[in-house]
Amino acid sequence: RIKLDLLFNIHSLFDGKEFRYVKSLPEEQMRKRNPLEIGVFSEAMLERIVANNATLVDYVIQHGYTDTVAYWEMDNERWDMPGREYARCVAAHVRMLRAKLPHAKVIVCLAELPAFSRNAEHEHGIVWNRDVLSGLRDAGLTGSIDCFAPHVYPYLFARQEEIAKDQLQNWAVRNLTRSLDYVAAMVDRQGFKGWSFYLSEWGAQSDALYNKNPYNTSMACAIATVREAMAILSHPKVVGATWHPFIDHTYISRGRKTGFGPWGGQSVYLTDSGRIILTPPAQAMRMFDEFAIGATMVPTAITPPPGVHLLSAKRDGRTQFFAVNTTAKPVRLDLPGTTRRTSLFASDPLATTILKEGSYADRPGDVQELLPHDFSGTTLPGYSVNVLK
Repeated sequence: RIKLDLLFNIHSLFDGKEFRYVKSLPEEQMRKRNPLEIGVFSEAMLERIVANNATLVDYVIQHGYTDTVAYWEMDNERWDMPGREYARCVAAHVRMLRAKLPHAKVIVCLAELPAFSRNAEHEHGIVWNRDVLSGLRDAGLTGSIDCFAPHVYPYLFARQEEIAKDQLQNWAVRNLTRSLDYVAAMVDRQGFKGWSFYLSEWGAQSDALYNKNPYNTSMACAIATVREAMAILSHPKVVGATWHPFIDHTYISRGRKTGFGPWGGQSVYLTDSGRIILTPPAQAMRMFDEFAIGATMVPTAITPPPGVHLLSAKRDGRTQFFAVNTTAKPVRLDLPGTTRRTSLFASDPLATTILKEGSYADRPGDVQELLPHDFSGTTLPGYSVNVLK
């Protein structure tokens, strides 16, 4: 059954003519500068925004959708406003929400620790986190926040000449774990109890490659994506996460003149004929979901060879393994009880489904799908994502 993460806009509302913000500037400045950064905070406007969002909560209750909403998220990436002011907006909304739905689960935004940070305590996101957490603590909410939501994009600024190499290296997993550990320690120091992480955005694409879509739909990107998923799922404070591949044109239509877009990290395409095309990252995540959903993760004493990453889980009393080979060479794994595998692989880390940007998927050679297949044995192909049973 589908559950929703329903997100409040806690900083503004639309009054029928234009957006009104919790902070205001003189009208002549409103379209030139960001009011959330330098405007004047208005408690009266905050009350209006809370009342506006209360109508959404009432709608969910009145129409019997309370079980459909798994989490209520307090806006998105609001580090464009001072942290303590974001905390004031959060506190007002949490009080309203809990008055109507006492058992509603709340997600609050936090920033991640940037990769390779040399002076973590002075990073903008970390300073902002401290202000948010202290503001929520002073509002008496240390026992009222279910989840915090840093957004994790280890490859966001990787350039074309380095992206595939970076996606096959270990540094991103180390930095992801370091970031979650660092932010978790911040939350604990402020006295919050019973909280978890819900990563409401994470991905392996690069913003620096807007016009280089094949790099974001490659086998290397698939490997990077599932390795992030493995690291996220393995972290003791994580209860959930939402994969957030950037998407441009997901509907390919000659009539509408929408071909494969050159931007972002597209994962799923629908054609005029009804054919659905998945890129390697989406195929890999589909394999990961099938491995993880309904299974119980279990520790393993097996030390995988260099370049191989391993998770184990139990389902119906049987142990299965999720394994990624980041190297070009096949690697044999001797795992107890395993005799077969499902593998997604390619001889080139830059191999991708979309061979020609702008194609409508109706010409030979424009699209060559990389699909997972079943095999006997437990030898992992080079550049591969595998489920072993």
